[in-house]
Amino acid sequence: MKSLPSLYPYSPFGVLTLFSVPVGAVSRTIGLASDARTQAVVQECSSKPNSTFNFGECARLINCVLDGLPSDVAAGMQSGANIASLVPTILAIVGAAPLDLVQLAFISPHRAAATCMFGVGLPSGLFRQLQMHLPHLADKKTSDPRTRQWLIPVRKPNRRGSSQIARTLVIDAAILALAGVMIWRNVAVGLQTVVTWRCEYSWLLICWPMACLLWLVIAIALLHVLAENIQITYSGDSPGVRRTRLDLILLSYRTPRAKVSTDGALEMTFSQAPKSKAYAKPVTHPTTPLPNAPDKVSEPHFMLTIKMRTETSWDWFESTIEALAVGVYLYATFVVTSSLFLSGTQAILYATVMILSMSAIRVLESL
Repeated sequence: MKSLPSLYPYSPFGVLTLFSVPVGAVSRTIGLASDARTQAVVQECSSKPNSTFNFGECARLINCVLDGLPSDVAAGMQSGANIASLVPTILAIVGAAPLDLVQLAFISPHRAAATCMFGVGLPSGLFRQLQMHLPHLADKKTSDPRTRQWLIPVRKPNRRGSSQIARTLVIDAAILALAGVMIWRNVAVGLQTVVTWRCEYSWLLICWPMACLLWLVIAIALLHVLAENIQITYSGDSPGVRRTRLDLILLSYRTPRAKVSTDGALEMTFSQAPKSKAYAKPVTHPTTPLPNAPDKVSEPHFMLTIKMRTETSWDWFESTIEALAVGVYLYATFVVTSSLFLSGTQAILYATVMILSMSAIRVLESL
């Protein structure tokens, strides 16, 4: 079978080929490559006929390796599988809730992708106490059940503009680097383990982050399909001014400036209003606030207003994305639990790196 470098140029889909061919096209082994005792057994079993990673033959290879492993090594691999099976559950607890990830995707798509890559939270996450510092997650109730408003506070700049941008870029780079470390550990574990019910493939564990990213794309697309109207406004703007998604994405890097409507629809001030000589009516100020006017005690903020097509659209939307999140969690749990030949030391390293990296990402989001 061709190696991956020679196979890739002939594929019209590039990366898709990596996840659609048998694992014989990807360099892999059974167990840790530096473990001499395990690799000696693997080489002996691989030399036997019909004992490879090909279809219909990998089961013989697994049985041969399991029979030839020393008892202490086999016991360590059994404990390693038990330790690794806890990783999806812990990441689901640490991870952000589904609706929180959708809100974060409007403000910072790359942070949302890094956060959900291995942990779409099922219940409320462990770090919800940090939400008071987050620039999202604040809902404003409306009288219309079809409409929800997400209030996004604008932080007061505590340093110069260039320093603020550099600080935000460093945090973004750290978040993406931690996500890269998690992917690297996942690939390393996937190439040295074997999933019992699909031993021909090594990319089943690698599909876990891909499924999480696909979940985020489906959630955002479904929201736009069900929504009748999505409006973004800024409290400092004059009535009638609408903002774009780009203004929300750049909010972490700069302080927005107020915009004045130029469509000529602004009302005249009372000092400019014409007065009648025959009758002068006293001027009274309206008691109803303008639609885009912030509360008197509120800080500068963006308001993301989403109006659904029907009254039940929000219920269907949340139920759908939560059901898909459960499906991703079950897939990860089944794959990790069914992985063989992961030693206890490697499982501890894998769990520690994954959990600490996800925890660090959640904390960095609050900065």
